[in-house]
Amino acid sequence: MEIMNIENFDHEIPETANLQETQPESPFKCMIKKTEGFYLFDEKDRKYLDLTSNNDHFPLGFLQSPKTSGFFDSECLKSEDALNLETIIKEKTTYDGILFFPEKQELQDFLKKVIDSKPQNSVLISSLENYKLDLTGKKIAGIPLNDESPVKTFINKNTAAVILQIAQIKDSLEVAEIDYLKLVRQYCSKNNALLIYDTCSISPLRLNRGLFNVIESIKPDLIMASRGLTLGTPFYTAIFDKSIVNNEQLTKKTGIFSCGYFQANEFIKNFESYELYISEISKYIEKKFGELAEIHIAIADFIPHGMIFELVSEIPSWEFAKAAFEKGLLLKPLSQYKTLLCPPYNIDKKEIDRAIEIIHNILEEMSLYGRLD
Repeated sequence: MEIMNIENFDHEIPETANLQETQPESPFKCMIKKTEGFYLFDEKDRKYLDLTSNNDHFPLGFLQSPKTSGFFDSECLKSEDALNLETIIKEKTTYDGILFFPEKQELQDFLKKVIDSKPQNSVLISSLENYKLDLTGKKIAGIPLNDESPVKTFINKNTAAVILQIAQIKDSLEVAEIDYLKLVRQYCSKNNALLIYDTCSISPLRLNRGLFNVIESIKPDLIMASRGLTLGTPFYTAIFDKSIVNNEQLTKKTGIFSCGYFQANEFIKNFESYELYISEISKYIEKKFGELAEIHIAIADFIPHGMIFELVSEIPSWEFAKAAFEKGLLLKPLSQYKTLLCPPYNIDKKEIDRAIEIIHNILEEMSLYGRLD
């Protein structure tokens, strides 16, 4: 089936947008000296509440120090924490296959083996990532996220796998909708195609949909997760049912620093308490921004997705981020009028109130000097 020639079908996986093309100068100019709690400190001891690096690298902020002692596991030196992590993931999920990788390319190499073992000849991908799979005899094509038409048209008996990057952050934030995921799951099951979630771009509880951002009623066949499980230690994970993978593919991967396993264990052990707190604090954040929007008409929209938020305002996002930085708040510009907020999972209301106060003051000042006209 020549799916690559079908009209209006994406032939290439889109590349991530480069904000430098529209704004060559970063709004942040400082040298970071240390971290503590939810804050960064520069060389002049000025502190900044960080709402930028918590999406993937530091989902718990900077409250915990990484376990520094450890070793790189190998065939000879195996980490006890690695076995413990396998056990706890199996206990917390319904999957029985777990593999760990030190680099994303190794994870993608494993994914290639899995998909190559399927007899069907096409793979559909919805992602901003450039996958280097080099699949044998299979055609790869991109589909848009949350568009039901390609799902109904192109997932069929010739489809080996569908890979979904469930949170796509480009010039805006797009998250896979529940009804869309249900439809994809339905068509994959009907046609014996693998449904694969790529959650490497977003930390494992960020969408508040359960561990690894997965809703149990829409179970994918394989999940790819990333270093949001650790405190920034390079760490990639494949979680799957053993029934979908040949035995020879279940080769133990080595080369991860052993403290990464320890950090991931601690993170998942506390999954239930984090999940409850995320639900509570995300509602508080949404409430506070709703109140702010009633005061300032410059706030056009505030879109929550668990513990990741998109702020749409009448202020250019780079100007907004620069003004926030000067007042001690780090925000991430997305596009001309869109800003991303990624608070740590365990941020408290005091820090949220501080962020709200800073944004309120920025809007007040810009209104006072007529910069919003």
